[in-house]
Amino acid sequence: MKVIEVSCFLFFCICAIIDSLTILTLSQSMLGLQDNLPSSFQWDVIKTLIGSFAGAFLAFISNQYFQNKAISRDNLSAGYRALFLIRSQLDDFLNVRRAMYKSLDDINTKLNGEPEWVLAKPISYDFNSSNVFDYKSLAFLLSIQSGREVFTRLQLAERAYLDLMSGLSEFNESALEKQKKMATSQLGENNFASLGEIERYIGVELVARTRDQLRGIVVKLAHDESRYIKAFESLNRVLVEIFCPDYEVQKIVIQERHAIAQLPNLPDNLKKHVAEQNIDIE
Repeated sequence: MKVIEVSCFLFFCICAIIDSLTILTLSQSMLGLQDNLPSSFQWDVIKTLIGSFAGAFLAFISNQYFQNKAISRDNLSAGYRALFLIRSQLDDFLNVRRAMYKSLDDINTKLNGEPEWVLAKPISYDFNSSNVFDYKSLAFLLSIQSGREVFTRLQLAERAYLDLMSGLSEFNESALEKQKKMATSQLGENNFASLGEIERYIGVELVARTRDQLRGIVVKLAHDESRYIKAFESLNRVLVEIFCPDYEVQKIVIQERHAIAQLPNLPDNLKKHVAEQNIDIE
């Protein structure tokens, strides 16, 4: 950007110099007519030179002003888009958490005290894969320290969102595979099999994989909400810091819904696992 600004200024100066040289050349060609020239001619030439340079300078300044205004409007719009994108990411997160907690509670109510893998059931939810930030348009945040901190928070929020999206997809595949195997595991008398028999039939690898994937998702759902909220709130503050008072920055809010306190409790074994993680999200 600095190169462009300097180039524009040099262009205006060159134009002014060309105009001035043209006037000087004309004045020199008229030296033979000096006796016929008015006494104020030389002063008129000087005023023309000053006017040319002043015009070039004013044109440069006005061009910079309108260019900076356009860039500021684009940057503010990019900030607004990022705020709405975070809100969309959080909306997906809250919907998945509500569906997962309800599913776990429904199964645990019927099979209280069973191992985690038994609780695993596919959660049908379509994420928006386009919910990722355009970091190039948000590069203006890097101009100040608080903006750089926000930039990092946006990266962490996006990483949490993509991790949840891929983690849920892998979990659903394992849960569906487990369901299919359980449907064909009637190994005992009267078409009945004990939980231990079913577990052996399903296989240690699938049991462990389903359990670990479920634990991983539940840990994310229990702790990651603050990543989105902190990214949202800090971006809101930085937009005010950067663009006020030149622009009126509209405050965008997040409507609270599906609060974790309003959801069913996790099964005891999963609740214990979440507590053991002791995750501290700054």
